[in-house]
Amino acid sequence: MNKPYILLVVLFALACGTSSPSSPGATTAPSASSPGAAASATTPLSEGSLEGAWKLVALEGTAIADKKRFNIAFKGDAVSGSGGCNGFWTKAKQAGAELVFDFVGATEMACELLAQEAAYFKALKETRSFTITSGVLEFRSSTGAKLVSFER
Repeated sequence: MNKPYILLVVLFALACGTSSPSSPGATTAPSASSPGAAASATTPLSEGSLEGAWKLVALEGTAIADKKRFNIAFKGDAVSGSGGCNGFWTKAKQAGAELVFDFVGATEMACELLAQEAAYFKALKETRSFTITSGVLEFRSSTGAKLVSFER
């Protein structure tokens, strides 16, 4: 399969995706079929919504110099973005403050940012929860360690 075809399929899938209405400050309620449906009452709630585009500002505690090349966007459960060198896409499963990404697909272009991109994609795979505080989105691991930080 050639790369233009894959891009076309991804763009079509994103265009056909659904998004649920949400208002600023709203947090998605857990459903019985989603991860975290039985989350404890101590799960931190996030302020705001994941919906829309975010720029990566920190990866593994280190500031990102080229914020325009690293980003993520949420539209319903569809997620896409740039890892610095390559575009990526996945699906998100959210229940309250819990967040898990499915398999992350990506294009395969080479550039000088591949090491940072690999760390970014690894952080997405390890994400188990998120918070949004003062306009900063943070993904956290199963142990609560901060993996990445984003701003609008």
